[in-house]
Amino acid sequence: MKPLTLLVLAGLVHIFSLNCDPQKSALTDTPDNTSCNLRDDHDPQLLRQLIGQTVLLSSATLEEECRTQGKSYKEFFELYPPGGILIDHEKIWEKDSLRQLVVAYRQAVPYPLLICADLSRGAGSLVKGYTRFPGLTGIAATQSPKLAYGAAKVMAWEAKSVGIDWVLNPHVNVIRPFAPGGPNGFTDGLSDDPLFTQWFLKEMIDGYQHHHILATAKTSVYLPQTDDHINAKKRSPLFDWQADQDMILNTLIKSGVSAIMMVPFADENNIITSESPSDADSGCLTSLASKRIVSRLKKERGFKSVIVRGALANSMDSTECKGQIDIEWIKNGTDMLLCPSLDYYDAMEHALKNGTIKEGRFNDALERISCLKKKINLERKYAVLPELSREQRIFSQTLAKEILLKSLTLIKNTPQLIPLSSRNVESILLITNAGHDHGDLISKLEKQIEKKQPVYSHDELTLTELFHVAESVDLILYALFSGNEMSKDSASLWINKIFQANPGKSIVISFDDPFHYHQFQNAAVYINTFNTDPCVAKPLVDALYGKLSFQGHSPVNLEKKIRK
Repeated sequence: MKPLTLLVLAGLVHIFSLNCDPQKSALTDTPDNTSCNLRDDHDPQLLRQLIGQTVLLSSATLEEECRTQGKSYKEFFELYPPGGILIDHEKIWEKDSLRQLVVAYRQAVPYPLLICADLSRGAGSLVKGYTRFPGLTGIAATQSPKLAYGAAKVMAWEAKSVGIDWVLNPHVNVIRPFAPGGPNGFTDGLSDDPLFTQWFLKEMIDGYQHHHILATAKTSVYLPQTDDHINAKKRSPLFDWQADQDMILNTLIKSGVSAIMMVPFADENNIITSESPSDADSGCLTSLASKRIVSRLKKERGFKSVIVRGALANSMDSTECKGQIDIEWIKNGTDMLLCPSLDYYDAMEHALKNGTIKEGRFNDALERISCLKKKINLERKYAVLPELSREQRIFSQTLAKEILLKSLTLIKNTPQLIPLSSRNVESILLITNAGHDHGDLISKLEKQIEKKQPVYSHDELTLTELFHVAESVDLILYALFSGNEMSKDSASLWINKIFQANPGKSIVISFDDPFHYHQFQNAAVYINTFNTDPCVAKPLVDALYGKLSFQGHSPVNLEKKIRK
């Protein structure tokens, strides 16, 4: 077998030499020069650790594997050494517990370890007592780049205080209301205006990175991407959407974004298989697309930092591709993989030794990852984690309240039904499609309304009683959430039926997806909050009764018809 030679530049030596005992480092027997020869008789742990630099492991997966295998973190990392750990949102952490966990992870490896999280709704979505923000559309509804920068700054402060170095956000998606059956309308985005989107996102990325947190442009990737399919879809909304994505990414690359994450989705009507007649050099759907997209980012756009494959890609490849898909992504130019199969380690070692993965490709990924770590002087992060100052906490609370108030958006108010008054509205029926996740918000909303006048909740009524009450009350308030399609399930059917019979006394409030408007545009009043946090209940009711004004501006044009 031809010996495997890996180029280890100064930056790669840096990965393993920082904050570890040099006598125990995997590179202690490596000469201090620009190359390291890894032969069959060389310490296999060195190659394992180099491969691991391309991996972001999920903390949930890590904890489960350690529990089932009965291993300590150190023992597990000897088998599967990662370049970074993603702190999952499976629970809301106590601050001290998360800090202790991060320290334990870092002490278990002999090199600087990246700790990352998705903080798109603020660190309060991860850490108890920290600041929560609305989604990107809510921040965009304020029309204030200063507030966008401030929100990112607060997230950076709070992330650093628990040991997080890298945020896997913001989303770059340009929002599009595609026809039913399309890719969810891209409601994770910021606006339907690409120029407005790139302007706001640049402010947010600067807010993170000016405060020493790595930021990620997280973008959905339309699949397939073969020439035949692209040519056939040049006039489609999906093709136009991808062009807008490219323009925004180009701007963010020029402004110095630290990483790009690709999260693929597929057009179910045009899935590429190994029998596709185009240039499918691999039968794997997502890896084929990644080759084109990565080439565009690195070669045409000149992106010099790290490209990450998002975890969702794993579910989008056919069964026969599962064994090779992670290798294909690295081969085609991706630098890091979020939550790959643990089989990836052995598969990559085999691919490096048999030449499937070229040395130059692998070394390029390692160099980019090394540079990413050096951007934030990662070795200096092992000191005592910083505490938030009193001034920072006050600033964070004040900013979050300002964003909440300025994001409440009144889309429609005819015939000037609000502000409400107990004199002209004596009874209200509250209807919602909320699941258990939003129970606290609905409970607080109901309590706030009850302070004004009687309110009926549909949960307390039989279906027969519900239709009778709907006819008798002065006002019907609909509290809507995405994730529950308003056209298919039985609850949606009776909600639609009640609305169609009473549009003139209906106030529709969408708490996340602005495109509920397309189904309820005949309502007398339509409101977007862009916020599902229970704290939105009081200011929302105050705005309904005229104590506060609606200050938000919709970041999407709701009058555009859905494109087929």
